Amino acid sequence: MSILTTTHSDLTAEQGFLSTCSKNANNLHDAIDEGFEADWLTYPFHQKIWENMFKVRDSEVIDVDTMLEFVDAEDRTECQHILSMCETGTSFHSYLNRVKEEMQKRKVRKL
Repeated sequence: MSILTTTHSDLTAEQGFLSTCSKNANNLHDAIDEGFEADWLTYPFHQKIWENMFKVRDSEVIDVDTMLEFVDAEDRTECQHILSMCETGTSFHSYLNRVKEEMQKRKVRKL
Protein backbone atom coordinates (compact mmCIF):
# COMPACT_ATOMS: atom_id res chain seq x y z
CA MET A 1 0.00 0.00 0.00
CA SER A 2 1.35 3.37 -0.90
CA ILE A 3 1.04 6.79 0.61
CA LEU A 4 0.65 9.75 -1.68
CA THR A 5 3.68 11.97 -1.35
CA THR A 6 2.59 15.18 0.28
CA THR A 7 3.80 17.48 2.99
CA HIS A 8 0.25 18.23 4.11
CA SER A 9 -1.04 14.95 5.42
CA ASP A 10 -2.03 13.63 8.84
CA LEU A 11 -2.44 9.87 8.64
CA THR A 12 -3.40 9.58 12.30
CA ALA A 13 -6.20 12.11 11.81
CA GLU A 14 -7.36 10.26 8.69
CA GLN A 15 -7.51 6.98 10.58
CA GLY A 16 -9.23 8.58 13.57
CA PHE A 17 -11.74 10.24 11.27
CA LEU A 18 -12.63 6.93 9.64
CA SER A 19 -12.82 5.17 12.98
CA THR A 20 -15.13 7.78 14.50
CA CYS A 21 -17.34 7.72 11.41
CA SER A 22 -17.73 3.98 11.85
CA LYS A 23 -18.86 4.44 15.45
CA ASN A 24 -21.72 6.84 14.84
CA ALA A 25 -23.87 7.18 11.73
CA ASN A 26 -24.45 10.86 12.60
CA ASN A 27 -20.72 11.49 12.24
CA LEU A 28 -20.74 9.98 8.78
CA HIS A 29 -23.71 12.11 7.77
CA ASP A 30 -22.08 15.22 9.26
CA ALA A 31 -18.98 14.57 7.16
CA ILE A 32 -21.12 14.18 4.04
CA ASP A 33 -22.98 17.41 4.88
CA GLU A 34 -19.57 19.10 5.29
CA GLY A 35 -18.81 18.10 1.69
CA PHE A 36 -16.25 15.48 2.61
CA GLU A 37 -14.79 13.71 -0.42
CA ALA A 38 -12.39 10.78 -0.72
CA ASP A 39 -9.66 13.09 -2.03
CA TRP A 40 -9.54 14.83 1.36
CA LEU A 41 -7.66 11.67 2.40
CA THR A 42 -4.10 11.11 1.21
CA TYR A 43 -3.73 7.39 1.74
CA PRO A 44 -5.38 5.32 -1.03
CA PHE A 45 -6.55 2.66 1.43
CA HIS A 46 -8.22 5.35 3.56
CA GLN A 47 -9.96 6.60 0.41
CA LYS A 48 -11.17 3.06 -0.27
CA ILE A 49 -12.59 2.75 3.25
CA TRP A 50 -14.34 6.13 2.91
CA GLU A 51 -15.89 5.14 -0.42
CA ASN A 52 -17.17 1.91 1.12
CA MET A 53 -18.57 3.76 4.13
CA PHE A 54 -20.33 6.10 1.76
CA LYS A 55 -21.95 3.09 0.06
CA VAL A 56 -23.44 1.88 3.34
CA ARG A 57 -24.08 5.32 4.83
CA ASP A 58 -27.71 4.54 5.61
CA SER A 59 -26.72 1.76 8.02
CA GLU A 60 -27.29 2.42 11.71
CA VAL A 61 -23.67 1.60 12.54
CA ILE A 62 -20.85 0.79 10.19
CA ASP A 63 -19.21 -2.18 11.84
CA VAL A 64 -15.98 -3.91 10.98
CA ASP A 65 -17.81 -6.94 9.59
CA THR A 66 -19.74 -4.75 7.14
CA MET A 67 -16.61 -2.97 6.00
CA LEU A 68 -14.62 -6.17 5.69
CA GLU A 69 -17.02 -7.33 3.00
CA PHE A 70 -15.60 -4.55 0.83
CA VAL A 71 -11.88 -5.13 1.28
CA ASP A 72 -9.51 -7.69 -0.13
CA ALA A 73 -8.28 -10.43 2.17
CA GLU A 74 -4.85 -8.79 2.55
CA ASP A 75 -6.50 -5.51 3.61
CA ARG A 76 -8.65 -7.03 6.36
CA THR A 77 -6.16 -6.60 9.19
CA GLU A 78 -5.44 -2.97 8.36
CA CYS A 79 -9.15 -2.19 8.03
CA GLN A 80 -9.86 -3.80 11.40
CA HIS A 81 -7.05 -1.78 12.97
CA ILE A 82 -8.26 1.53 11.54
CA LEU A 83 -11.91 1.04 12.44
CA SER A 84 -11.08 -0.02 15.99
CA MET A 85 -8.69 2.88 16.73
CA CYS A 86 -11.35 4.90 18.58
CA GLU A 87 -13.74 3.38 21.08
CA THR A 88 -16.38 6.04 20.46
CA GLY A 89 -17.18 8.73 17.93
CA THR A 90 -16.62 11.63 20.32
CA SER A 91 -13.39 12.88 18.71
CA PHE A 92 -15.01 13.08 15.28
CA HIS A 93 -14.98 16.88 14.90
CA SER A 94 -11.36 17.14 15.95
CA TYR A 95 -10.29 14.54 13.39
CA LEU A 96 -12.52 16.02 10.69
CA ASN A 97 -11.07 19.49 11.24
CA ARG A 98 -7.49 18.20 11.10
CA VAL A 99 -8.14 16.30 7.85
CA LYS A 100 -9.92 19.31 6.37
CA GLU A 101 -7.07 21.67 7.32
CA GLU A 102 -4.49 19.43 5.66
CA MET A 103 -6.65 19.16 2.53
CA GLN A 104 -6.95 22.95 2.36
CA LYS A 105 -3.17 23.32 2.72
CA ARG A 106 -2.68 20.92 -0.20
CA LYS A 107 -5.11 22.94 -2.33
CA VAL A 108 -3.33 26.20 -1.53
CA ARG A 109 0.00 24.61 -2.36
CA LYS A 110 -1.31 23.58 -5.79
CA LEU A 111 -2.18 27.20 -6.68
